[in-house]
Amino acid sequence: MEQNRIRIRVDVRGRRPFFSLSPPEPAELSVPDLEPQRWFLRKLKSTYEATRRAIDRADGGLLLPVQHLIRYLESKIDPHESLLIQLRKAQVVEIIYPPSLGEKRVRRFFRRFINCQVRYHGRWMIVDFFLLPLTGAMAILPGPNVFFGWNAFRLICHYLAYDGGRRVQRGLCRIRFVPDQTLLDAIDEQRLFA
Repeated sequence: MEQNRIRIRVDVRGRRPFFSLSPPEPAELSVPDLEPQRWFLRKLKSTYEATRRAIDRADGGLLLPVQHLIRYLESKIDPHESLLIQLRKAQVVEIIYPPSLGEKRVRRFFRRFINCQVRYHGRWMIVDFFLLPLTGAMAILPGPNVFFGWNAFRLICHYLAYDGGRRVQRGLCRIRFVPDQTLLDAIDEQRLFA
């Protein structure tokens, strides 16, 4: 078994393919995170986790509207972002697709998907970076500086997603296309009951 392998499943929604992370096998769950963390990242992570725990435990007061706002904003995050973040550490990427789509077509869709996602996250990374001073200035407001925290969180997520996409564009991980008949059966079953 190869280390740092992720599987991406191709589902057909309407006429367009949708890429999603395939659940890992039990043996893949035990791969440790060997990336060293610097003191600043550890400090940032612990501050984020402490602030997040305080907001999540809010039963009332000023933090309750903040909690609702954060949950609303998180519901708007694209699921493709976590897929791109996972690509940062992958050495092998397996794209599992229905055989009816054909490898050439899936390869073209995946390349287009990666290019669009890299452009999208690159743009938003720049926007969030330039918003940092403005959201940092909101520290004069009473309570936790959720505006700065959320903006910094989004900046980091956009950077990680951008980095994962660029890694695939540069060819730093091997990509395998694997046809899977069970996906075709699942698509036919969805059409039957639709």
